[in-house]
Amino acid sequence: MFRLYRSREFHKECLPSDYALIVTPTDALEQTKIYYDLNPDNYRRYEPFQIPNRLLNMQTWIPAQRGYADPVYDIVKSELEVGWLIGVDIVSNWCSFRNPFYIDENGQLVCENAARYHEWFVHGVMSSYQDAVANRRDEQPPATRRIKYSFSESFKNPQVTKTINSKAAGRLLAAGGIYNGNVEGFSQAAQQLGGDAPAGYKQ
Repeated sequence: MFRLYRSREFHKECLPSDYALIVTPTDALEQTKIYYDLNPDNYRRYEPFQIPNRLLNMQTWIPAQRGYADPVYDIVKSELEVGWLIGVDIVSNWCSFRNPFYIDENGQLVCENAARYHEWFVHGVMSSYQDAVANRRDEQPPATRRIKYSFSESFKNPQVTKTINSKAAGRLLAAGGIYNGNVEGFSQAAQQLGGDAPAGYKQ
């Protein structure tokens, strides 16, 4: 289940082990489009640090044309990037594509590719983790069970292929293509995965 949190409240509401389930800002934005109301017409005013309303029905938000303001979407996107809002998926297993942080054998939170993200996002999460551990009398969470996927391995292992060629994987690749400025390359990766990944990419 995906949820958004205010970063300044996250250490109070979640367990230290939940920090490994924080998703990338890009993935969090894609999930927000599915589960949260981004339609500015449904708000009298949308303020910074505000969490959008969780959807009860279908999404009615339509992205604004290039060059036009999209108030709720623009604020959420910016605040996810700098770490003022944090997206967490507590039902999915840890995955190197989606989860930038993990907990090592010493109970320390690690961001393996910190240079990919805004320094405020990384620093804010790391600092919040220390507060979460301190709030629980320095009780160390278990190490994250990390699973790293590669495209070459997916073709050798049928079980892995079933896991990462879903529509969700395709949507994640599309987000990665936009984020990295390599839409064509990520599109080819979705085609190579097969299954429902190409359809998810087109979505």
